[in-house]
Amino acid sequence: SLTFSCEKDFINTEPQGGLITLDQLADAASVNPEIVAGTMDGVYTTTFTTGTGGTTGHDDFGHKGYDIFADMLSGDLALSLSTYGWYRASITELQCTQDFTYTDNYQVWRHYYRVVKNANIVIGTLGGTNAQPVVEESRYILGQALAMRAHSMFYLTQYMSRDYYPDAEILPIYDETTATGQPKSTTAEVYAFIENDLNIAIDLLDGYNRPTKTQVNKPVAQAILAYVLASKRNAWPEVAALTAEVMATNGATLMSAEEITGGFNNVATPGWF
Repeated sequence: SLTFSCEKDFINTEPQGGLITLDQLADAASVNPEIVAGTMDGVYTTTFTTGTGGTTGHDDFGHKGYDIFADMLSGDLALSLSTYGWYRASITELQCTQDFTYTDNYQVWRHYYRVVKNANIVIGTLGGTNAQPVVEESRYILGQALAMRAHSMFYLTQYMSRDYYPDAEILPIYDETTATGQPKSTTAEVYAFIENDLNIAIDLLDGYNRPTKTQVNKPVAQAILAYVLASKRNAWPEVAALTAEVMATNGATLMSAEEITGGFNNVATPGWF
């Protein structure tokens, strides 16, 4: 038999098969911010991609699909006709809220944590939650990623807990440094994580002029924070101040009756920002 040895320099220690490490991505992004910008675009795309809840169901089409869940679960939307049974038993009859084995619960969990995971890739690439990128474009991308992570964590709190009970353990927290399999954190801890992300994002996004409404800008991050604080029901002055600033800064207006009943299908409507 023959035995061969090789020099250490000949060994390729980098992953093969099309994979890329976070360190490699960070090195590339430091030279070309467009690389991480593409990853951030992927975070946004996840929010409206079918199957991101891990199923092939017709109700598995991203964030707006779960807005439908919420509207029905809260009684804001009535299911007046159920020809094919969609939403009927599990959602409108509230069965999924009593039985965790319903696929609806899995979809919500899978979708929003998928957004969190993708946002964490962007955040880690740019140096972490508390990084202060020198390059302006990278600073704005980090702000967007933090806002999107917070947005998804906030939505998980609305689906996976009954109310704001500070000591109740509700969700595991994952940032760019944590491994899988984290234990549940308390409501207070999760909210502190969300609010910290949003406050940092608001600071990082100051001065950012987004090219389209696809991206999160400072007023959007402020609006998300207003929703978060309002859900605690103990910070109304802060909520009022945030919403007033958002409307003044972004040129948003209260929607007219025609706009409200017009199908919410025109992104140019002043109420959409």
